[in-house]
Amino acid sequence: FFHSKKTCCCRCRCFFVWLNKLGYHIVMHIHDEVVIEVPAANAQAEYEIVKEVMCMQIPWAKDLILNADGFVADYYQKDKD
Repeated sequence: FFHSKKTCCCRCRCFFVWLNKLGYHIVMHIHDEVVIEVPAANAQAEYEIVKEVMCMQIPWAKDLILNADGFVADYYQKDKD
């Protein structure tokens, strides 16, 4: 259990660093969620890019299958539904 938590934290940290390097402004993160502020005009396109980054294979975890999901909203909310 501890190893899984540590691996998850490392994965999240790697992606947050990558997103920052790509110029995204991370407003906050909650466990495995990340809230990013982007201009509304191209929010959906930016979401697709962020999702692609979050699903990238990590060199030190080649067998780990990664997936991401999310949505575009005007304000933070836990679930879109």
